Amino acid sequence: MGTRGSVPKRADQRIRRNKDEQPVETVTAAGAVDVPELGFPEPHPMIVDFDESLANSAQAQFYEPSDWQFACFTLHFADRLVKSGKPSSQMRRQAYANDLDEAQALWAVTARSNRSKADQDPAEWLPPYQPSVCRYLTEWVTVKVT
Repeated sequence: MGTRGSVPKRADQRIRRNKDEQPVETVTAAGAVDVPELGFPEPHPMIVDFDESLANSAQAQFYEPSDWQFACFTLHFADRLVKSGKPSSQMRRQAYANDLDEAQALWAVTARSNRSKADQDPAEWLPPYQPSVCRYLTEWVTVKVT
């Protein structure tokens, strides 16, 4: 049984299309960029570990000063979130949705109903089964408020 398609050309008949048309200009790096300090007092140990792992990673040699500033900026807000002890609303909603012990968090629905709802709120979608509307609204408000 043969292979599909036309017979391949011999090596000397093939056209190389990836040859350099123009000479390539190589730019040498000015040197390693110093890793800046985090710049805020008493960072959480998790934030310090993350900063150190970033600085010790193999990709750190390619970071520009702006990359380090963005990392410090991001870690500053991550530190505030971790120290606040108050989970974000997204974290609370995710924990509620994943709480398998909470009976009201689990609803048996058809795949069609689940797809039609998607991530819409009650202003855009309500359960098609009318007796479930009140329960759905109550639990939706509970999730949003807590």
